[in-house]
Amino acid sequence: MTRTDRQNAILTDEQRKTLLGISDIERTGSHKRNFETDLRKRIRSGIHDFYELRKIGQRDLRLIFDRQFLESDGVNGNIKRGDLPEASEPEFRDTANQYIAVTHMVAFAWRGLRAIGNEPKDIIDNAIMEGVSNGEADYRGISRSLVGVDLDFDLEVHSDAALDPLEKWERDLPLKTAERTELHEQLIEAVPEEVYQSSTPVDFDDLVEEYLASEE
Repeated sequence: MTRTDRQNAILTDEQRKTLLGISDIERTGSHKRNFETDLRKRIRSGIHDFYELRKIGQRDLRLIFDRQFLESDGVNGNIKRGDLPEASEPEFRDTANQYIAVTHMVAFAWRGLRAIGNEPKDIIDNAIMEGVSNGEADYRGISRSLVGVDLDFDLEVHSDAALDPLEKWERDLPLKTAERTELHEQLIEAVPEEVYQSSTPVDFDDLVEEYLASEE
């Protein structure tokens, strides 16, 4: 079993292939927009499903997260080091497979909450600490009021000065005027003249994605 042929969950097989850049389908215009809208809806619904998953029994939890069960079910093939991008493998060298998958869950939630303007400390206080408290209480079968959480949190971010404008755009980092101008100049070279002439400033991100980011 590979990363793309396991049963549908949050994502369909085709959505996985598209996100991994291995889809045979080329989408443009309304087809691309409809695909992205459906993707967002499925992910949002999947996130909300975690409320119902709080009700799942302890036995099922053990089977879901147990290493031997993952291997026998073929799911382990989706998260083992050999299936990770080469650049990502070293950071997971000594990490149990269950933690690798959950690391991606946490990272996705963190990115989403940061993308809508939340500060790191607010995420820690209102999501991470609350999640730990609720999870431990549910695991022990006790009231959440009986669980206290105290986390020391220190986030150190190194300068993004080494990133070129396209890399910053791909990471959804703020672009300085000069960096945006540099991307604009690259678009002039990459975009067919008739497309460029009919475009407007609101098309900037779509053009960068189609004519610059897709070349990576």
